[in-house]
Amino acid sequence: MGLPVRAERYVVGVGMSSSATRDEVCALLNESLLREHIDLCEVEAVATHERFVGDARLAALGLPVLGFSAVRLAGVNVPSPSGEVHISTGTPSVAEAAALLASTTGSAGVTLVMHKQRSAHVTVAIARRAGTDE
Repeated sequence: MGLPVRAERYVVGVGMSSSATRDEVCALLNESLLREHIDLCEVEAVATHERFVGDARLAALGLPVLGFSAVRLAGVNVPSPSGEVHISTGTPSVAEAAALLASTTGSAGVTLVMHKQRSAHVTVAIARRAGTDE
């Protein structure tokens, strides 16, 4: 009998404009997961701005969607803040901040494994859940 295998767990942060399509969201998510060698079954949730909870474009991913207010998102220190995003959403980051917030379980060790990647209307970032092995 071998050692138990512990699958890593990830949260995908998604930011998007009103012009984003379901296909664009799915395409960027799939490209990002492929680039990072992450299987969709390892993703626990999608995290985003609270205004996108219940949005059909994210529901199409088939994952739980967690939403955070602009105030909570703005309180997260991220590597790639954006002035343009801050003007339109009230926070300098949606994808990276949401991924980091949703990955925090009260313990240290949250890792942003993929900084934000952008398409024309969608931004995706990926964080590893706290407490999972490196």
